Amino acid sequence: MSDLFSSAKGPGLVGLGLAAVVLGGLSLLMTLALEDEDLSIEQDMVELNYELNYLKDFEGQVIAYQDVAKKNQQTVERLQEVVNELNAKSAELMQKEQELDDEKASVAELYKQIDQYKVNYREAEWASARGEKYEALKTLRGREYQSVEVRKVSAAGMEIRHAIGTARIPYDHLPSEMQDRFQFTAEAASSMAQEELAFRKRLESDHARAADRRTEREKLYKDKLAKRSNYLARAKIKSLQNALKTKEELHMASIERVRALRAKADANNNRGLSGGLAKREEERAAELQKSIEQTRSEISRLSRQVRN
Repeated sequence: MSDLFSSAKGPGLVGLGLAAVVLGGLSLLMTLALEDEDLSIEQDMVELNYELNYLKDFEGQVIAYQDVAKKNQQTVERLQEVVNELNAKSAELMQKEQELDDEKASVAELYKQIDQYKVNYREAEWASARGEKYEALKTLRGREYQSVEVRKVSAAGMEIRHAIGTARIPYDHLPSEMQDRFQFTAEAASSMAQEELAFRKRLESDHARAADRRTEREKLYKDKLAKRSNYLARAKIKSLQNALKTKEELHMASIERVRALRAKADANNNRGLSGGLAKREEERAAELQKSIEQTRSEISRLSRQVRN
């Protein structure tokens, strides 16, 4: 068997085979390269389509946001117009409120002047009525006064002097023509009644305080007198105690003298002289005893006074 690698025809066949192998490998490589390139292009196309779709969606969102922003801008402009209108109306309203306040102040001042005029009128009429005289005055309650002279007219009514004394007629008891003339009001009468009640309470309170102060002064004076009296009583007690001690000593000495005189009379059978001296000494001792009892009684009385 001939060796193809050593035969004359061998090298041609081997070269042909190698060329075929190389060509096949190149063909395979080109095919693979072309397939990879196709796959890469398809993948790029997919990614480009995804990005394109994302950009379209983003463009749609941007357009939508632009529409919303445009609408919001329009809303803001409308709201600004409303705010401007409200500010204008608010300023107009404030102006009208100020005008209304001014008118209210003017009306209040007018009413104040009217009220002051009424007060002046009433006070003038009340003052002019003082001293007026009427033969008779009959109240709406049916009571009649004779020989009436007006002493005073006030918000509470009329004070008069009449045939048998004085009286105060409440404003609503006076005849209708007098009520119309003097322009009484229930409010003024009530206010005056409250003022008079407050005045009476102040007087009562002042009297009560004055009485309390007077009572306190009297108590202080009595305490002072009591202290002085106690001081004098203690001084007198001490003096009486000293006197009592002296009287008791004299009494004891007198009793001893009586005993001595009687003993001497018995011893000398001289009852006449000694007996007479003893009797006089006994009388003296009895007087001392009586004075001692009186002094003790006075000391007891003064001691009770000091304790009280």
